[in-house]
Amino acid sequence: MASEKNKIFISFFYELQKIKKQSKLKCFNRDTRIPIYKSKEEVVNYFPRISLFHDVIGEEHISLLKEIGQMLVSNYVLFQIKPNSWANETTYRPLQKLTRRVSLITGLQTKYKSLMSNSEQFQIINYGVGGMYNPHVDNLGYSLLGFGNPHETMEVQHTGDRTATWMFYLSDVRAGGATVFPQLKARVPVVKGAAAFWYNIKLNGDPDDRTRHAGCPVLLGSKWVSNKWIRESGQVLKRLCGLHKDAIEILPTK
Repeated sequence: MASEKNKIFISFFYELQKIKKQSKLKCFNRDTRIPIYKSKEEVVNYFPRISLFHDVIGEEHISLLKEIGQMLVSNYVLFQIKPNSWANETTYRPLQKLTRRVSLITGLQTKYKSLMSNSEQFQIINYGVGGMYNPHVDNLGYSLLGFGNPHETMEVQHTGDRTATWMFYLSDVRAGGATVFPQLKARVPVVKGAAAFWYNIKLNGDPDDRTRHAGCPVLLGSKWVSNKWIRESGQVLKRLCGLHKDAIEILPTK
């Protein structure tokens, strides 16, 4: 008899986005603040927006992150994450270039700082065969004007919630490993060199439970990812509140 966790994945694959909805999804070169630099965006879901940006990390930085990850964490299967799989741009300075690239593509403030940081350290995870991640949301529920969690690291104290998630894919897998959003019937495949991006909170600051997601089991191969969570405090002038509580953002579509 399938466990409840397995039922979630099984039911998802029987309820993928309808063909009519899929036909409206697009791939296009998205403008950035540098006129000659375009990002290759594949829209996976429009409301809320979930995108896969292609060719955003090269082999040099992939190798560096994996090398750091191998020093900090070991392969795991079945829901376990090692707690010390983090790398910051102060210790590993070449990672600053990646952080700036995330800012260029998203238009958000992402600079890592020792106090009131705009983003968290890079989290590096390696999933072996059978490795998966249960359904969860990335937002933490902290108010921008509140005190946050005293157990958080110093650099992100009092920086509000996780506004957005940026997830680099550092490897391909032969089978499995996709990131799925059950409520949206959306699926992001594992594509080496690409990155998934979505907002975890709405324009009014409320958590967006529609972004609840899971990592499907890796069936063949090894899956490497690196997350960069972008915090709320640095986005006050970058991601403005809507005029009403149900406001949605207008993002490029071509």
